[in-house]
Amino acid sequence: KLLFHSKVEESMLYEDPAGEEPSTYMAAVSKVREILSSESSSENLSQAAQQLFSDLYSTEIQKQLDMGRYKAAKKTPTCLEASVLEKGTALVAPTTTDNIWSN
Repeated sequence: KLLFHSKVEESMLYEDPAGEEPSTYMAAVSKVREILSSESSSENLSQAAQQLFSDLYSTEIQKQLDMGRYKAAKKTPTCLEASVLEKGTALVAPTTTDNIWSN
């Protein structure tokens, strides 16, 4: 429900693309939604997810920091590095669970 409610406008993090201030992540959300509803490759989905996570956990956080949103916070968020996002969204070949107890 945060981003992928069946009705995009009811998602908790929805930002109107036609709003006053442009969203840092709604274009990426739309792209992922488009890929999920099509027969696109897993590589395309991985790339779109990587962009979405970058927009949310790097670009959006930096925007909020620049606006002073966390001035009085005891702990301020930090942006995730691109390498962390890349590693977390990398395609990994499927493994079998046949020999999970062997060396």
